[in-house]
Amino acid sequence: MSAPIVVGVAVGGGLWLGLASLQRRGRLRIRALFLGLIGVGLACRIAFVIGTPIFYAPDEEPHFKYIRYLSEHRALPIQTSRTGDPSNDWEYHHPPLYYTAMLPVYAVAEGIFHNQATTARMIRFCSVLFWLCNVWLALRFLRYLEINDDVLKTVVLALICLLPTYLFLSSVINNDNLLITLGGAILCLAVRRRRSLGISILMGVLLGAALLTKLSGALYVPLLLAMSGFEIHERPAGWRGSLARLGLTLGVACAMWSPWAIRNWQLYHSITAGNVAHVPSTKGVFAALPFSVFHTVRTFWSVSGIYNNVAGWLPLIGFLLSMLALGGLLVGTKATAGWAGLPIARNRASLLALAVGIVVNLSTALRFGALYGQAQGRFLFPMLLPIALLFAAGLHGYRMKNTHVHVAGALICYALAFVCYSLGKFAELPG
Repeated sequence: MSAPIVVGVAVGGGLWLGLASLQRRGRLRIRALFLGLIGVGLACRIAFVIGTPIFYAPDEEPHFKYIRYLSEHRALPIQTSRTGDPSNDWEYHHPPLYYTAMLPVYAVAEGIFHNQATTARMIRFCSVLFWLCNVWLALRFLRYLEINDDVLKTVVLALICLLPTYLFLSSVINNDNLLITLGGAILCLAVRRRRSLGISILMGVLLGAALLTKLSGALYVPLLLAMSGFEIHERPAGWRGSLARLGLTLGVACAMWSPWAIRNWQLYHSITAGNVAHVPSTKGVFAALPFSVFHTVRTFWSVSGIYNNVAGWLPLIGFLLSMLALGGLLVGTKATAGWAGLPIARNRASLLALAVGIVVNLSTALRFGALYGQAQGRFLFPMLLPIALLFAAGLHGYRMKNTHVHVAGALICYALAFVCYSLGKFAELPG
């Protein structure tokens, strides 16, 4: 075990013991535990913002170049290169919302510091702000689902705060960060019990913004379709209202996205521009699928570095946690109070639709990984909230004493070990 990991585990273990001690004495309030998780998550992200070498994160330099192009040319770029080209500008095919939103930060940082590294770090801090929004959205998501169980709430928040790969991603320049935040808002509104026409319009605006951030925003469409379908099945008399709200949401989103689709067709003869920059794998889809599955699971949990190359044996812990949660889900099905602690009776349509969203997201990520040899766990983060809820339900299925405290402590150890290991590896890089 490397020295940085030992340091991370030692600090995390101390915090874990402190939480357990407070719990035994009855002095640990759930609000204090939540603040502790948020505090550790924020400290880890700031460490990554400062300690990660500039552009030593997946596609960070191409994303930065997109922002700089908008600033210098006051026009949208046109994709001409492919992924991996020496020009490092293969993200120009993406929709412009994230990059446009970063323009003021870029302009202010460049105007004050005149230093590329400082400007990049200022933009990285915006990713941390997006994560803080996601923390708030996670709490709203749990409230709208009427989840009051401390275990479920703690595990979901702990994953949002401390999932190692998300720790790294939300500390660097990447349009996924805005997409995840917009998606979190969509999910919160989707699981609300009462959705007026105004809420439906707002969901359409958010969905349109997600589509104008990254094509992956389309992943929320099947979830919304499933939500309406399950609602109609439960309440057939209200089918007209359900379809009207769905149509309004999709209509607003399509109206917002259509100019970008038209531009893509005119430039690339494709409304999605999905094949413009990506280099197809030489293997067939089925031959590459095992590779895609393995690397998607591996990189979901704990990787950093420009090529997801900084990991060591830490992803193995994530794999074991996945198996533990899966076992808990199987145990939880036997519980008489509900499946793994979830209030199913009140949220059946929402939970089923979230399950559909996870399946669609997973299938799409695995297919993309097999087609282009780019299997990455971060492609599952648009559904990170429901995935975290599923994971929490699995751990809740064991019904152990003080589960929430020990899961929080274990994830703190995992996160700190990952951060220390990554920063140690970054320090070894030349220059």
